[in-house]
Amino acid sequence: MMPTFYGMAFAREVEKMSQILLEPKKPLLIILGGVKKDKLDQLTELASKADRVLVGGKLPTFKEKYANFTNVVWGQLDESGMDINKLTIDRFVSEIEMAGTVLLAGAMGKFEDSLHKEGSQLVTEAVARCEAVKMAAGGDTKASILEMGLVDRFDYICSGGGVALEFLARDGKLPAWD
Repeated sequence: MMPTFYGMAFAREVEKMSQILLEPKKPLLIILGGVKKDKLDQLTELASKADRVLVGGKLPTFKEKYANFTNVVWGQLDESGMDINKLTIDRFVSEIEMAGTVLLAGAMGKFEDSLHKEGSQLVTEAVARCEAVKMAAGGDTKASILEMGLVDRFDYICSGGGVALEFLARDGKLPAWD
């Protein structure tokens, strides 16, 4: 077997994720978005750790395959199917305003398209202006935050969305460490 070494960037990500995710300022709010259904693979563990989980993007289309949790809010898509609807935006913004720590992992709509970016824009702006500790995770999430010019409003942006969610779900452990 080939030896494995972790770099400085990885060590910094683990340090930051540990600070923000393992001892969060309460209430802890996790916002899942995008199109990658595998984000929902950790939903049971994430819901047990978070005070509230908001699910947007295309992920609510998979809702029927997952258990119902009292602290999980499933968004609804607008008529185009490419963004969350106004009711969902308002609900998510309201939840964000009450958070102590926010983890944003995924866009709420097709942010690359000006016709379908309202949900991503308004939810991300709400996170940026809230008083909570703010962390974002994932390449597309980072790209949308960069496009909106809000990078400096986040306490940390992790490059790996899936790994950040798994890190939290597994209480700070990753499969490579097993």
